Amino acid sequence: MNTDDHRDQLVDMLLRELVGGETPPDVRERVMRVAMARSRKPSPQLQTLPGRPTAVPKPAPRPRSPVFIFAAIAAALAGAMLLIHLREVEASRTPVLTRTEEWVKDPSRLLSAGESVGTDARTGAVLTYPDGTVVELAANTTVRVPPASWRDRSKKLELVQGALTARVKPQHPGSPMILAAGYARVEVVGTQLAFRHDERGTRLEVTEGEVRFLPNAGGKALSITTGAFAEAGASGVQSGTVAPALPKRGIVRFILMNADTDLPMREQELHDGETLSLASLPTRNLNVRADYEGDAPSSVNITVTRDDGQPTGVPAAASNDQTEPPFFAAGDHWADGRPNDCRAWTPQPGAYRISATATYTAGADARRSPPLEITFRITE
Repeated sequence: MNTDDHRDQLVDMLLRELVGGETPPDVRERVMRVAMARSRKPSPQLQTLPGRPTAVPKPAPRPRSPVFIFAAIAAALAGAMLLIHLREVEASRTPVLTRTEEWVKDPSRLLSAGESVGTDARTGAVLTYPDGTVVELAANTTVRVPPASWRDRSKKLELVQGALTARVKPQHPGSPMILAAGYARVEVVGTQLAFRHDERGTRLEVTEGEVRFLPNAGGKALSITTGAFAEAGASGVQSGTVAPALPKRGIVRFILMNADTDLPMREQELHDGETLSLASLPTRNLNVRADYEGDAPSSVNITVTRDDGQPTGVPAAASNDQTEPPFFAAGDHWADGRPNDCRAWTPQPGAYRISATATYTAGADARRSPPLEITFRITE
């Protein structure tokens, strides 16, 4: 008997046992022997008995290889490290905004990519980065944080209008801070600078360090170092040395002086339109001191006039430019070796006008401050 016939007989006997309930004495033993013998061979294709659905057994799970487990752990660690790296890159280039108005700082907040921030005529703003880089926005200034690719570490700001100053910490190699404006962009590795953009053009001034200046209209990149500037506009590109900054303050007040003691006659300054009664003052020997703030001017010119055109009684030499402080309207005794000794002046009753202008010089440049001018009246 061949194998197929033997198998058919076994199936018939199994059917009789299951369906008809008739089981010859040796059927169970023979079926079990065949089943045990076949279980040691590759699993045969299962058959479905008529009228009886047979469930297909699930194959036993195969044990995982140690190599596969190690590869899965390595992949998970690599993914976690990549996520941490991307978050660090994003944090390193994201500025934190702190607005300042009357020295009061609002709570800090992050500026997201694509967001703009602006200041008005009375406010400023400060942007700080995790590495200590600080960008200060001047009044009437607007900046924008441009989008960046996920792997770009560079800090980027677009100056839409206005002016800013920056103190940039040393940057990651190959990832300079980039400041862009209408006519040019600059690449900063670590330095102090001023950046401005308006209808006239885009200007860079480097206070300390070195910055690359790249005009948008083409041309070679310029390396701008400490004390130099570069500017790009509709008329082209130019660069050179920054002229020394001149002080912006001049004469700020007039002080009524007692020429007998060379001391102020009172704490209050002399106000515009004030009337002074000689009888109410401790002395008739007067003078007026012109005070300044900030750096000392190179020279100060003080003139005193009367509304009616009459002589003022002030020495003519006192209207010359005075080069050494303190500056007195009626002059001093500097030539006599007494620099703080003011000359005595007794004004006659009438209406007076006093004007003082300070001049500041830096190299070949000179600037005269706006004059401070007041009127006052003298009575007996």
